[in-house]
Amino acid sequence: MKPDHFIKQLASVIVEDTSSKGNLSEVMSELTTLAGLMNTHADLKQLLISKRIKSEIKAEIVTELFKNSFSPYTMGLIQLLLDEQLFMDLSSLMIEIEKVRMKTLNLRKVSAYFAEKISDEEMNSIKIQIAKALDMKIEFSSKVQPELIGGMKLRIDNTVIDGSLAHQLDNIRHLLKKTL
Repeated sequence: MKPDHFIKQLASVIVEDTSSKGNLSEVMSELTTLAGLMNTHADLKQLLISKRIKSEIKAEIVTELFKNSFSPYTMGLIQLLLDEQLFMDLSSLMIEIEKVRMKTLNLRKVSAYFAEKISDEEMNSIKIQIAKALDMKIEFSSKVQPELIGGMKLRIDNTVIDGSLAHQLDNIRHLLKKTL
C-alpha cells in the first residue's frame, strides 16, 4: 500500500472513529503536541524516524515518555505509526485528518482580514452572508491587518479574495508601470 493512500485511509478511519467517540479534538491536540515536540527536540525526531531502531524499542520509550500525557487512542495511533514507519508523515496525517473532518462536517474554513476592528454585529453579518453564499457551514476566524488600509480580504480554504484598498492601489501601481 502506498504511504499517501495509507495516510488518507488512516485519516478517514481516525475521523470516523473519534467523531463517534467525541474525542477527535483531544487526539488532534495530542498529535499537535507530539509534532511540536518532534520539531523542538531533534533527538526525539531522530528516534521516531530511525529505521535502525526496532519499533518495539521505540514503543517502549514512547510509552514511558507519554503514557501519562496522551490518551490510549493516541498511544495506539503512535504505535501504528511506529510499526508502519510513518512518523515522517505525521504532519501529512494531521492535514489529511483536518481535510476529512471538514468534508465530513460539510464545513469550509474561512478567514477574514480587516484593516481595522469591526463590531460583533458586522462580523456576524459577514459570517452569515459568507455561509449563505457558499451554501455551507463555515469555520470562521478573523484578524486585523492594518496594512490592508481599508476593505477586507477573505481566504476560503485555499482561495484568496482580496478586496482591500492596499490590493487595489497595488493593481493601479502595476497598471501605471505598464503604461509608462
